[in-house]
Amino acid sequence: MWYVHVVGANENSGKALVFESPNPAGAGNININANIELASISSTTLTFQAKGGIGGSGNISNVGSVMFDNRGTVDGDLITTENITYSGVISGEGSFEKQGLGSLILSGNNTYTGSTTLSAGTISITGINASTALSVASGSVLTVTGSLSDSASVSVAGTYNANATDTIGSLSGAGSIVLGSGLTVGDGSDTTVSGVISGAGSLTKQGDGTLTLSGENTYQGETVVNAGTLTITNDLGLGSADGATTVNSGGTLDLSSVDVAGEFDA
Repeated sequence: MWYVHVVGANENSGKALVFESPNPAGAGNININANIELASISSTTLTFQAKGGIGGSGNISNVGSVMFDNRGTVDGDLITTENITYSGVISGEGSFEKQGLGSLILSGNNTYTGSTTLSAGTISITGINASTALSVASGSVLTVTGSLSDSASVSVAGTYNANATDTIGSLSGAGSIVLGSGLTVGDGSDTTVSGVISGAGSLTKQGDGTLTLSGENTYQGETVVNAGTLTITNDLGLGSADGATTVNSGGTLDLSSVDVAGEFDA
């Protein structure tokens, strides 16, 4: 059984529909095993709130906003969270937000095109996510072993673990980016990554825009510039000296006045 709260003045202003786990004072999981459709009011917010985990295989069709809030169980200073998989498909033009200190695994082939906001806790994307904009708040962790949209803009204040070969539209932020495999970045926009890029993976720049790396990066893989401009404003911006740098026809590597340790082929 869930506790359900409906908040809102009328149909025209939209509503906040909250599903709360049955034991708010202790542990409790929410399993979504039936299909849910929010098809009429774009300002509707659908929230699932649990002390334990949120999972299930039911699909959610959304034109408003969906929020998963798995807070974990607090016992003194200890916060216990559960890794539960939500394998259903979230579709529609609406947005998705993850709150709470718990962990959430998204294994479905999600087709919603609105924004994804990771406000707290951890999201592991093992399936496909078509969201066009993802933001990772400070202290939160996004791990991708599946794939993001090729046009997705990813803004990182927390940690972004890119653990699978993937392509995204743009990358920005002061957070930590860990390359576990090859990440291809770039569209027509100009963005800056001031955080540290680490890991064993490679970084490829595509698209007409400019990507500026201003952090002391330590990633060990190759750096490839296929199109647009990769601007380095830190002497260690190109990562480990063990990783080669290649600039292909149509690409520009702007070293400004920095002294970059390492080698590159042009």
